[in-house]
Amino acid sequence: MSKDDQKKKKPGFMQRLFSSKKLSVDEESPSGGRKNKKLQRMHTVDPASLSKALAAETKPTMTVKDDLAAANGKRAEPKVAGAKAKPKPKSKSRLNREGSAKARRKKKKKINEKIAIDVTKGLTFPCTPEVILEYHKRKPFLKPNEEWLMVELNEFECLVDSMNIIKIIAKHSKFFEVEPDELWEEFFEWVDDVPAYDEVINYDIWQEFRDKKYPM
Repeated sequence: MSKDDQKKKKPGFMQRLFSSKKLSVDEESPSGGRKNKKLQRMHTVDPASLSKALAAETKPTMTVKDDLAAANGKRAEPKVAGAKAKPKPKSKSRLNREGSAKARRKKKKKINEKIAIDVTKGLTFPCTPEVILEYHKRKPFLKPNEEWLMVELNEFECLVDSMNIIKIIAKHSKFFEVEPDELWEEFFEWVDDVPAYDEVINYDIWQEFRDKKYPM
């Protein structure tokens, strides 16, 4: 083999491996050249662009609620799985309105309902406070305190057993200086827990209430 042939002879594997000289693509085999070209294409990505892309993927996405909270300067509270929302406390006015006897037993007003009253005859009991008041308008017979008592009682759904019980309750209101609206409110609060009350105000139910609330 001539000296020119030895110069043209490609270096061996061990020589290429430990050689400090970087071989060009032309010095490699056709298959090796294709591999180097692939590696060059894979490493052409800018490191700064790659880091920005990774940061964008790991950045937590914001919901519409978060956006609104950020706009209002508030931080949205994280939701805990299985946690129940706290109920809004009721206002005192609502509690009083829902808890009052008048709210629970308030009479439904009927529009343009005419009550047939024959003043030539006496009242038929039991009857509603409305009938008693209508009879009184046409033929007055109630005392001022009794009329006031009936006006306040007419706010409730109930029946009156007799005119005698109205006179007794009116005297009670005057004696204890209790206004009729407060007295009826207290009475209907009490009868809520009395099974014997059947929507009729009679002497027995009134006496039981009086002994319980106004013992002598």
